[in-house]
Amino acid sequence: EEALVLVASSMVLSPKIIIFDEPTANLDPNNHIKVSKIIKKLKENSLVILITHDITFAKYFDEDVLFVHDKKIDMFGKEEFFNDSFLSEIYGVKFKNLGLVYES
Repeated sequence: EEALVLVASSMVLSPKIIIFDEPTANLDPNNHIKVSKIIKKLKENSLVILITHDITFAKYFDEDVLFVHDKKIDMFGKEEFFNDSFLSEIYGVKFKNLGLVYES
């Protein structure tokens, strides 16, 4: 609930830029979706910078990606970044439908 309050307070303040660092970490699925929808709504009037390790959460926002890896920063178009073969290549693990494949 604390995350919901923090995100909702951003709506009242109407800032020009909002930075979220892992805003859905440790949330149950229901609150994860609530926070995601609020953040998407905030994009209508503010520049939203989202820092996350959650691929499906990032994909939900349908934006290009600034990717930080091995002390390098790269910019990727959303079509280039959000595909299984590319994600498998940059992370070194197998992805299917933008989700990790747990193989034994």
